[in-house]
Amino acid sequence: MTRELAEKLGLGEAAGVRVTDAELHYWSVFNFFKGEGYDADIPALRKLHPGLLTLEQYLRKNGWENAQPIPIPENQGWGG
Repeated sequence: MTRELAEKLGLGEAAGVRVTDAELHYWSVFNFFKGEGYDADIPALRKLHPGLLTLEQYLRKNGWENAQPIPIPENQGWGG
């Protein structure tokens, strides 16, 4: 999303809302995946790469189930 589009949507400084470059970037990424995404042909990829894992399979294979959460220090998270 560009600053011009943010202004048109009422998200810009003219509307009294401060939008950071990072927020604009995240908005663009979110809209990309919400829309077309990568538009990958997963069945064709599975034929080319029979060992292709789903996200869940990958996480289970790599020990995600027993992983400890990474602590986030105070005031270091979103908006901190």
